[in-house]
This record gives sequence, C-alpha cells and structure tokens, in this order.
Amino acid sequence: MDYATGPRGACHVSSLTLNIELGASSFPGLGLMAGDLPAQSGEGKAALVKKAQDLGTIFLGAAMFCALGGIPFDEEDLVSALRLATGFDYDLAELMSSGERVWMEKRLLNLRRGLTRADDHLPRVHNRPLESGPAAGSLPDMSLLLEEYYRRRGLDPATGWPTPAKLKELGLILWPVTNYTGTIWSSNRLDR
Repeated sequence: MDYATGPRGACHVSSLTLNIELGASSFPGLGLMAGDLPAQSGEGKAALVKKAQDLGTIFLGAAMFCALGGIPFDEEDLVSALRLATGFDYDLAELMSSGERVWMEKRLLNLRRGLTRADDHLPRVHNRPLESGPAAGSLPDMSLLLEEYYRRRGLDPATGWPTPAKLKELGLILWPVTNYTGTIWSSNRLDR
C-alpha cells in the first residue's frame, strides 16, 4: 500500500510502514504495534499506512530523523526529541495533524503535475506472486485496499483528489492556476 500511494513513489524511507510491518518499531499511542496485523491480509493495512505515512512525513521527512536509528523509539520518544530540539511544546495529535497536512500538500503537488488515481499502483515487480516462501502465491487486492485507504485519507475514490471537506478540515484551499498544460489546481494553506 505504502509503495502504491507514497508521495515520492515506492520509497521505503518516507513512511514508517516497513518498520512496523517487519516488527522493528511500535507506536502504541497510535495503535501501531509491530506484528499486530496478519502478514498476508489486507485487514487494517489502510489505517496502518495512513498513520505510518503521517508519522513518517513529520519525523523522517520534516524533522530528518533516521529510520534506522529511530527504530527503538516510540512516538512519545520522537515527540520529546522534537520538543527538545525545537523548544516548542508539540503534542502527538498536533504533529500527526501536521504530518497529514504535509502529506496532502505533497499529494496536491503531484496531482498538479499530472498524477491520477491510475498512478496509485504497485511497481510491476510487486504484481507477480512469489513462487516460494511465506508469501508464495499471495497478491494484495489493491482495489479493495485503495478504496479503504482513500476513505481514510479523504480522497475521492474516482479521481484520487482530496474532497472539499478534507481540504477544509486540514485548513487547505484550492484555486485554479493556468500553466502550459492548461488549467490545473494548486493549493495553499488557509491563514488562521
């Protein structure tokens, strides 16, 4: 899921999904526990990927934590480190909201550059079942996973664009912009 929907494509270091699924990291305050989800099932994956992307957007992207060095830390450790480094009294909910907003800005930038729902797919190499090992014969039901993921993200299931309600919730607005490809949409944060 993460590889299909990540803002920079199939990237294992822009989110914490891989760390959680491999059992290396747990974030109990977010309900993300290593090894909690069945390995060959889509159950709970959309929720996991959304939260892990939002968390990773802030800590791996904006705050530049190392995905490997941060493995032993949970979300409270990461929040504490960020408070100490910045002097700001952040809380987890505020940082997760910021992560979601930044993720959506990246999504909007990609949509503006021509991304469509059709681009939310796994690389070809992941669309062939393995012949041996624990995942032999298993392929994810991507349309079912994307449907749940889009609902959790507040994205229109037909287009992959954020819904007006989601943009309003995040304090983002859209306005038409014209460039060499014609009319496209751009976004900006609402002043509060």
